[in-house]
Amino acid sequence: MMMYGRAKQLGQASLALILLFSVTVNSQQRTSARLAKQHYEEGVQLLAKGDLDGAIESFKKAISLAPKEGQAHASLGYALGVKGQLTDAIAELQKAISLNPELGEAHYYLGAARWFSKDVDGAIAALRDAVRLMPQHANAHYYLGLSLQKTGDLDEAIDAFRAAIKLQPDMLPAYNDLGLALMQKRDPEGAITAFNEALKLDSGNMVAHVTLGMVLIQKADSAPAVEQYRRIIVQAPESAEAHYNLGLALK
Repeated sequence: MMMYGRAKQLGQASLALILLFSVTVNSQQRTSARLAKQHYEEGVQLLAKGDLDGAIESFKKAISLAPKEGQAHASLGYALGVKGQLTDAIAELQKAISLNPELGEAHYYLGAARWFSKDVDGAIAALRDAVRLMPQHANAHYYLGLSLQKTGDLDEAIDAFRAAIKLQPDMLPAYNDLGLALMQKRDPEGAITAFNEALKLDSGNMVAHVTLGMVLIQKADSAPAVEQYRRIIVQAPESAEAHYNLGLALK
């Protein structure tokens, strides 16, 4: 009986230690989660202020405390990408996606990082996922368009640029690149419309002025082309290209 009583006491003591350990672990986990959130929020604030180094350090601290938080990896990847550390950015964004495959912004940041790394096929794959998960994300459509245009898939690139413009009608680069893609497709009327829309947004848009003039020359529509290049020369009198194209339009 004494042995049984002793065993019972030991069992109760062991149970108490287990419960105490669980409480301690849970308390430590709550503390870690709270500190990780604080570091993450600090990183977001530093990022908004343009302090990339500070933001990166804060995101790394958050990840050290909560390594399975996909959002923290995504934000770190974004900050690293903005800083130009594309290899490290891609690694963090891939980690974020492995932890949370439905994190649309991680796919978008990964697509952008791959685009700037000149990995066009990788960019397209990531950006397709981004627009699937975030169909209202104008920039995701825009970068998808750029990537597709680079591969020569003009029809889908044009659709992507138009989707970006529909979502964000003041996205000037999308009009410029849409016009260029339509030029490549030998659709001068569509290109003229795109460049004119770009010029409505910014009358000083040199890309639109120059390329619109080129389209008009190709159409043998000399009077509007002459007008375009004269406008360019007023704004950029040192532009040898504008003077040359004006000469072509005057012939």
